[in-house]
Amino acid sequence: MSSIGGYFGMEFGSGSPPHPQAMALNLGRHALALVVRSRGYRRLHVPRYTCDVLGGPLRSSGVELVFYGSDDSMDPLFDPQGVDEGEGFLYTNYFGLKDRTVARIAAVGRNLIVDNAQSFYAPPLPGVDTFYSCRKFFGTPDGAYLYSSACSIIDLERDRSYDRLEHLLRAVDQGTEEGYPYFLAHEEALDRIPMRAMSHLTTAMMAGIDHAEVRAKRRRNRDQLHRELKDRNLLPIDPAGAEVPMVYPFLTEDRTLRERLLAHRIYSPRYWPGLLGPVEAGTAEQRLVDSIVHLPIDQRYGTEHMDRVLEVVMK
Repeated sequence: MSSIGGYFGMEFGSGSPPHPQAMALNLGRHALALVVRSRGYRRLHVPRYTCDVLGGPLRSSGVELVFYGSDDSMDPLFDPQGVDEGEGFLYTNYFGLKDRTVARIAAVGRNLIVDNAQSFYAPPLPGVDTFYSCRKFFGTPDGAYLYSSACSIIDLERDRSYDRLEHLLRAVDQGTEEGYPYFLAHEEALDRIPMRAMSHLTTAMMAGIDHAEVRAKRRRNRDQLHRELKDRNLLPIDPAGAEVPMVYPFLTEDRTLRERLLAHRIYSPRYWPGLLGPVEAGTAEQRLVDSIVHLPIDQRYGTEHMDRVLEVVMK
């Protein structure tokens, strides 16, 4: 029973939480590990072009990791029909652009796990294990959602997130540049957090977001960049294919672009400097790591911000 009265805490909106039918956990990497453990997979096929933070929870679950490559379109260089009983197949919905590939794998393969960390609003396919990450799209300390008929989080302890807010609070009060060292410390600390259910704080933060506005702003910013950059973008996928994009992935041979953006205080994240599987020079994965510049288009920004980005990119 909750208390009545006392001092005021932080207040959030009273909207509906996203993914109401999903299980709410603290981290996407734990959602993946929970699927692997619940399904009893002894082996997991994973793309090399995937963030290395997934490795720790997966290896602690005892599953054998078998790496596969990707082509220039970020499709798997592996036949999903070759997945045996007792094996899982992880595929990343890169930048939210790969919904068709996800559907194709689900139709012909077995034991698919979809990593939708980069596609928060993409609906899950019926019967397909799918997980999402809050932090890729929103200013939350943690948070993940999982759809899986094999899993349950009833016995999980609920997480607490109140001591993971400093980087977020500093960003509000002093700006993201001042908060960046605290963000790095926060990211490192997440590696030590055990699997738990989503905290009350993160749940309230996610419910307080105007998700319709987030969708609209991200689409508008994506469309503005794409109108000007579509003939320059070497990525062989139409970025407009993402219903609600995480970033605008701009594949370019311009090796000075990241530095020019940085000089204008425009920060382009890298996905990912550390990869789960080893890649060789000259491969499609290495090109994606080295040459995609992820232009920010999120809900914090409007037309004038996209104009600033375009001014630097088009020089």
